[in-house]
Amino acid sequence: LVYRKKNAADMVASEGALFRKSKVLIVDPPRKGLDIEVVDYLCREGYKTMKLVVYVSCGFAAFQRDCDALRKSGRWKVEFA
Repeated sequence: LVYRKKNAADMVASEGALFRKSKVLIVDPPRKGLDIEVVDYLCREGYKTMKLVVYVSCGFAAFQRDCDALRKSGRWKVEFA
């Protein structure tokens, strides 16, 4: 288990190896939601190794936007919200 308190977009850019071997990702973005770099990564690469993304949200509009983007990629589905 590795815990990093760091901006997720920075993690995608600087710690790709850690992302590539991760099976679970827990994100707790600010009200604005995930940065586009994170959503893009999850849609292009993250689905290959990650089995679960836990999205903690206090901003429903941002969650809905991010969730829709992930679902529309065809690689993710919502199991519980």
